[in-house]
Amino acid sequence: MTVKGDLKLEIDEQGIEVRITITPDENGADITPESVQAMLAEKKVRSGIDPEAMDKAFRTLLRKKTEPVSFIAASGVAPQPGQPENVVFEALPVPQRMADVAASLLASAPAPQGFRLREERIKREKKVLKKPALPFLPAKEQIEVVFEKRMVREPVEIDPAVTGTAYVTAGALVARIKPGAQGKEGKSVFGRLIPATRPAQDGFLFCEGLTRNGAEVTADATGFLRRGSAWSDIVAFRDHTVNVTTSPDGLTCLLSFAPGDAAAPSPETDDILTRAAALGFTAASLLPAEDITAMLREAVARSRAISGVPITPIVNGVALVSVSPDKLKAVLYLRKGRGGGTPLTTAAASEAIRSSRVKGFNVEKVKADLRAFFTGKTAEFADYVLVAGRAAMPGTEPKIEWRALFLPAPEADAIMAVANANAEGLKSLASLAAFPLSKVEAVARVKPDAEVVKITTPTGGMSGIDVFGASLPPGRGGGPEIRLFEGLAMRKDTVVAIASGILEKGSDGTAILLRVRPHKDAEMRVLLSSDRMKATLSFSPAEGDGTRIPAEEARDRVRQAGVQRGINQERLAGALESVARAEPLVDYLFAEGRPAQLDTQNRIVFNVKLATGKTSSLRKDGSADYRNQDRITRVQKGEIIATVRPRDAGAEDGWDVTGAALVLSPESQETLQAGAGVKESVQQDGSILFTAEMQGELVRDGTVLSVMDSHSVAGDVGLSTGNVKFPGNVRVGGAVRSGFTVVAEGILEIAGAVEAALLSAGGSIIVGQGIKGEGKAIIRTKKELVSAFAEQSVLLAIGDVHLRGPCVRCQVKCNGRLVLDSDKGTLVGGEVRASRGIEVQNIGSPGGAHTVVSFGQDFLVKDQIEREEREVATLTKKVAGLDTEMLILEKRTAGLAVAGGAVAAQSQDAAALARARAQKLSAMKLIEQRKLRLITLRDKYDEHVPSEVVIRGTLFPGVILESHGRRFETPLEKKMITLRFDPAQGKIVQKV
Repeated sequence: MTVKGDLKLEIDEQGIEVRITITPDENGADITPESVQAMLAEKKVRSGIDPEAMDKAFRTLLRKKTEPVSFIAASGVAPQPGQPENVVFEALPVPQRMADVAASLLASAPAPQGFRLREERIKREKKVLKKPALPFLPAKEQIEVVFEKRMVREPVEIDPAVTGTAYVTAGALVARIKPGAQGKEGKSVFGRLIPATRPAQDGFLFCEGLTRNGAEVTADATGFLRRGSAWSDIVAFRDHTVNVTTSPDGLTCLLSFAPGDAAAPSPETDDILTRAAALGFTAASLLPAEDITAMLREAVARSRAISGVPITPIVNGVALVSVSPDKLKAVLYLRKGRGGGTPLTTAAASEAIRSSRVKGFNVEKVKADLRAFFTGKTAEFADYVLVAGRAAMPGTEPKIEWRALFLPAPEADAIMAVANANAEGLKSLASLAAFPLSKVEAVARVKPDAEVVKITTPTGGMSGIDVFGASLPPGRGGGPEIRLFEGLAMRKDTVVAIASGILEKGSDGTAILLRVRPHKDAEMRVLLSSDRMKATLSFSPAEGDGTRIPAEEARDRVRQAGVQRGINQERLAGALESVARAEPLVDYLFAEGRPAQLDTQNRIVFNVKLATGKTSSLRKDGSADYRNQDRITRVQKGEIIATVRPRDAGAEDGWDVTGAALVLSPESQETLQAGAGVKESVQQDGSILFTAEMQGELVRDGTVLSVMDSHSVAGDVGLSTGNVKFPGNVRVGGAVRSGFTVVAEGILEIAGAVEAALLSAGGSIIVGQGIKGEGKAIIRTKKELVSAFAEQSVLLAIGDVHLRGPCVRCQVKCNGRLVLDSDKGTLVGGEVRASRGIEVQNIGSPGGAHTVVSFGQDFLVKDQIEREEREVATLTKKVAGLDTEMLILEKRTAGLAVAGGAVAAQSQDAAALARARAQKLSAMKLIEQRKLRLITLRDKYDEHVPSEVVIRGTLFPGVILESHGRRFETPLEKKMITLRFDPAQGKIVQKV
């Protein structure tokens, strides 16, 4: 198809649409679809070409040859713009009670200030220390540039018109931001992409008091929210905050209140009551409304918050068990504490039930009911029958059986006649008004616990049981009434007398009256001691209308008892006066005899200080020392123990209270006899000397003196015995307790255990049950030490140390061998110095316990070396002090000589200087002597003592073996080895 005309091609600015207009013209150029395609290609139109539109346009031109035709030859794709963010505010209306405050505050508030935050980087220089290339060089200081971020507010012009308000609290969610839609790219007819237009960057502004965090906007402050067309901010204002809650148990209503700004309207008490009602609290269960109002007003006035204050009246928790008067019902009442009162606990409820002592209730049911009460919301647990008893059923009428033996009428009349005549003696009877003597019908003599009348048990009744589990006897069906007065008591079904006297029986209508009237004759006894050396008087006054003893009769009874000598007339007169006043006396001494006077002085004189037997001694500060007791009398061989003087010829006979003479036989006079270890010798004046033939403990058994070379303690050495120090052998049958000391110059044998104590012996020490030293025990012996085991102790022996069990964390020093000879003989921890070596099962532990063993040298010599070195150090210090003193004296002497001082002063300083020089010379000589001795001792210490370390089991890592300054350690366990020091090689080697 070919048409003639003019062709116009138009492309819009974005290149999305190509429009072609063809105007027919006979004189125009030839236009064909191909030429149009060529033109599009020339214009670089590559996309969206519409051949159909082009074909349709040419067909139209062929029909309408004179009219221009316009068509879209090519179309691109227009870009879709992005949608901006959408801000959706939360519904936060202004409370009605704050509407007026909001209107007033917002009207006077300053205009809103729009701003946008922009991040800005700020360059800053700082000094840093650069690490040097070599470690020994100093660090270099350099200037380093760093960038810091800072948020900058940029003011933004806004429309200040307010379109809405709300009330928000700090931290509350104010608005949510819904993200906008992302735009889509377009495509031009040239085949190029057309970017989508972005939404405006201005967006919504969140100004003062608001913070955007992602898609949420929160309030930084409490107040009124203002909202404009594209902005929002907060005008700060704090309302009063009221919160009503319940306690965890739901029984107490709690009020919390935070005061707001002064312009905030006062909170309404009715609102608080409404909130409390919603929580289940009635107005009657709360404090009065005026009290709550006053509480809020005070908080506002003082601008002071209250938190969790009870508005429920104070009620303390109560747990009570009530028992009915007849003891047939026990009721439990519980009330929970509320309003800040004392809470009720399950323990309090249990204690109330326990202390009530009721029995027979269903424990499981009670537990379940109490659990339901405590976990529930009920405030009271009332009228809960804990246990119900069973009432007794009465039986037949009881019968009375008289057990008292009433006196015949003549004797009874005589007794009553005496009573009526002695009205003064009956004034103390309180029952005379209710039971006068005129109503007495019969009498009997009774003593305490005598049965008066028995009321037989009624038959046909049934016993009951009370809430305490006690049996309730059947009730009595009628019977006579018995009224009991003084001296009587009802025990079960029997009336018994509780005092001695006259039982009086009477009647008052149908009632039986019973009383025991005090009646007792006065008693007086004069007693002589078995040796008739003392006379005593005992007197019991009359009771009731009993017979009295006149003073003259009392004196006659003294004479009748045979008391003739040694009477203390003053005391006897006092006793007779007490009898006259009816005052009781018990063993009142009024006469004493005189024993025979054998000697004017003691015949026996001990020449040694005897043990007092005291269980304690006094320290200097006056406190009691129970460890150093005085129980052993020690004597030395040849020491005079005692002297017995001859009998005194001037001795005088004695007499007893009856006047009989007391003449003692010569054999009864005091004397002594020699026993084992004691020699007896008669002197020229007739005296007898007793001398110790050996060293030991002096024992006196009656008149026999003996000296024992050993001392035994039957039980433990502790507070009952105190410390033990004895110049011979000592045997302890029990243990030696902590803090006590046992010292023996011979053998020391302990049958039990040794705690944190000190043992010292000149002979061997044998411990039966082992040593538990607690880090404080010290055991030292000049011979050998034998024990079952040892723990945390210091063991010192000149001989061997022999343990049947382990040695744990001990300090051991011996000049013999340390032998642990059982399968349990393990040496663990501590330090051992054994001159001749050790023999053990194991040394150390799998955990690497630090253990040191030294051997092959004389460690007693080592102790001597250390003592000499201390002495040399002391003397050296003394010499230094003397040098200083001499220097001062020399200067003072020279100064006095120049100044022409007093001759006496010069002479004193010169003498002091001479003494100091002499002391220094003596000290220097001693230092020289001790240094020479040190050389000899060190040479002796370097000598090798034949020794071995025998390990029957395992040598563990962590053990150090040392000899002559050489050490042996192993990183691995070694089994069954023997080690010794080889002097030739100068090291510790394993014996092959």
